[in-house]
Amino acid sequence: MIAKFALVLLLVRCWTEASGELSQDGLVKQSDIPTQLRELQAVVKKLGEVAVRHTIALTTTESDVNGLETRLRAGELKADDQRKLAVGQTLRLNSVTSDMREVESRVETSERQSQQHQTKITQLGMKMEVAQMQLQASKKQVDRLQEENTVQATQLRNMEAKLKAAENQLEQVKTVNEAQARELEELSVKSSTTEDELRQHQTTVVDLTGKVKEIQQENAVQDQELVTLNERSNITETLVDEQKIVMQELKTELDGLERQNADQDIELDFLENRSNSTDVQINEILSDMVELNTVMDRLIKENEDRPKVAFAASLGINGRLGPYSSPYSLVYSRVLTNIGNAYSQSTGIFTAPVSGVYFFRFTVGTETLSYSSGAILYKNKEQVINIFTHEKNGQLRHYSSGAVLQLEKGDTVYMKLETNYQLYDDAHNHNIFSGFMLFPM
Repeated sequence: MIAKFALVLLLVRCWTEASGELSQDGLVKQSDIPTQLRELQAVVKKLGEVAVRHTIALTTTESDVNGLETRLRAGELKADDQRKLAVGQTLRLNSVTSDMREVESRVETSERQSQQHQTKITQLGMKMEVAQMQLQASKKQVDRLQEENTVQATQLRNMEAKLKAAENQLEQVKTVNEAQARELEELSVKSSTTEDELRQHQTTVVDLTGKVKEIQQENAVQDQELVTLNERSNITETLVDEQKIVMQELKTELDGLERQNADQDIELDFLENRSNSTDVQINEILSDMVELNTVMDRLIKENEDRPKVAFAASLGINGRLGPYSSPYSLVYSRVLTNIGNAYSQSTGIFTAPVSGVYFFRFTVGTETLSYSSGAILYKNKEQVINIFTHEKNGQLRHYSSGAVLQLEKGDTVYMKLETNYQLYDDAHNHNIFSGFMLFPM
């Protein structure tokens, strides 16, 4: 297309010069026609040679572009592999993190269960201690009641001995009374001197009767005490029976606690075995994490050592730019990003800080009614991409293109506006020139 455009320009130029000569002389001399024909043939021959050279250059450029596209696809495949590797490592790290969280949760659950079992065992121990204390108190109470029963039995035996003694004494008194009655009958016939003795005997009888009444009263009191002692003995026997029942219940509960304690020992052994297995799993996970950390550190170091280059800028104007009578170097003065400072805001030129493969992209914005629009991407002084449009309807339009270029350190990339072309830009940044490094070489 460029060669055809140049040929048309040369033909137009020749026609313009020929027209000028006609306008100066008014007509062409007959003797000048062969000379002009030879000159025209020479021009056509030169145009053919130029077309051949441009065709060869175009073929070479297409071959270079195909090579660059092949290398770009290889780079994209490599980048996809690296992204897949990073995604796999991220998934593996997430899986390991999830497993660690699950193991930690299980360990915490085991610890909580162990603490609950320990608390339950402590409570059972305290309950057993309380039961033992109650049992000891019951034993003390039973011993005390037995002692009281012994004392009461002794008192009862003493009272029974006293009662028997009183009964014996009463029998003796009855015997004496009967003897005295017989003596009274024998003495009734005696003289009055024996009346005094009789009165004395009567007095003795009265005294003995009073003593008998006193003894009877004492016996009544002792009978009441015996009733009270019997009631207390019954109460004591009831308490002893209740204590026996409580002791039996405590013994049953103690047996249950011992069985529960044995079950808990078995469960604790199982938990210890699970804890040991969990420790082995944690060690394996930690080993995997160490390996992942090593890989991540290596990737991070490689990423840190890799130079970081990226830029984006717009024209930074409000209105139309151009046309110009010759190609015009575009300066994108409104910098949006400039990591690595490889792009010059004052000249509009990107200079490669290191050798590597870079990607460049540019967008053209136009709304002209009278001029074509477009832009050219240059590497050093070599034209790489040229985009343009001849539409002139006054509507805002955008055109974009891009390329992957292999640059050596110090190579330059920049943009130019074609001759008699026009661009439009405003605060919305319709014209953008950007690029970044894919990887160093």
